[in-house]
Amino acid sequence: MDDQVEYMLCQQRRDFFSPRPEWRNSPPPGVNQLTPDQAAKRFIDTFQLEGVDFTSTVSAKDSGAVNLPVWLWVPEDNQKELNWGPYKRSKTLGGVSITAEAKVVNVVYTMGDGGRVTCNGPGVAWEKGSGKTSSPSCGYRYQKMSPGEGSRPYEIGARATWKVSWSGGGQSGVVTTYTESTGPGYVGELHVLNSRD
Repeated sequence: MDDQVEYMLCQQRRDFFSPRPEWRNSPPPGVNQLTPDQAAKRFIDTFQLEGVDFTSTVSAKDSGAVNLPVWLWVPEDNQKELNWGPYKRSKTLGGVSITAEAKVVNVVYTMGDGGRVTCNGPGVAWEKGSGKTSSPSCGYRYQKMSPGEGSRPYEIGARATWKVSWSGGGQSGVVTTYTESTGPGYVGELHVLNSRD
C-alpha cells in the first residue's frame, strides 16, 4: 500500500471515532438545570411506596360480631421502609442534590359498610386480656353483619397518607402522596342462649 494512502486512511479513522461519553452529576454549561422543586418532585415520583400491611380483630372468620369493638392496627413487624417509613433517599437530578424522607402520618380505613375511621399512627395492637374494650387509638363498631350472614367478609380499605419532606439546592418542601391496601372484615352476630334452672 502506498505510504501516502495509508496515512490518509489513518487520519480518516482517527476523525471517525467520537470521544468517549462522560457521565456527570451536573449538566454541562449551556444545558438547562432543574429547579430544586422540580428535581424533588421527579425524585419522589420514583419512590415505589406500598400500602400499609394492617390487621384487625375481625380479619379471621368468626372473629367479629355486630356491636363488638373492632381494633385496627399496623403490627410493628409490618412497619417496613416502603409501607410505613421512614424511607430516606438522596439523589442528584438536573444538577440539584435532593434528600427526601417519606413516612405515613395517618390511615383512613373504609370499613366496607359505608363507615370510615381515621387513625393517626399505627394503632394499638389487641392482646388477650383486652376483652371487649374499645381500642384506645383506632377502633370501630359494625352495626350489621358482613355479607352471607357473616360468612363472607367486608372489604376494609386502608388509604395511607405519606408526608415526604425534601431538601436540596438551598430549598426545602413537603409533598403529600397516598397508597392503598385492603383486608377482610368478618362480622357475624352473637346469639344468646337463655336457659331456665
